[in-house]
Amino acid sequence: YYLNRYQSDFRLMEQKHSTPVPEKKSFCSFVYSNDRASEVREMFFDQLSTYKPVSSGGRHRNNIGGPVADKLSFEREHKFSFAFENSSYPGYCTEKLVQAFAAQTIPIYWGDPTVAETFNEGAFINCNNYNSWNEVLATIKRVDTDQELYHRMLTTPALKHPEIDSIE
Repeated sequence: YYLNRYQSDFRLMEQKHSTPVPEKKSFCSFVYSNDRASEVREMFFDQLSTYKPVSSGGRHRNNIGGPVADKLSFEREHKFSFAFENSSYPGYCTEKLVQAFAAQTIPIYWGDPTVAETFNEGAFINCNNYNSWNEVLATIKRVDTDQELYHRMLTTPALKHPEIDSIE
């Protein structure tokens, strides 16, 4: 089901490290409609927004004047994408991470604690690896201000084993 529904996103994700990066106009995107997810997502949205404005383009917490028509195009304008699952448990990894990679952003991911078995941690910020949200925020600030690190993460393949995980 997932590959059929999100096949184009998956292909874009597979190529993200070798495709020219579009110009980034904004800091971080947040595109959610579900307001019944874990309070972790709300809490970190507020914390990250104290550093720089986070553009919320979904129906939930919208701060740009209405929901976006094209999530991928919206995310593509941002350096980072909020890629938080509704909850956290092993094996629960939805389209959020793939779509953030497809948009050529640095995903800020929280959710599946086993996500690093499939996805390359050199290409995203895995919140599951930190002891505190302040540490996550410090890493985001470092990536945001260090152009070399930012570029290295963008040009790192999303999949840990791209030759095995490809959908070809």
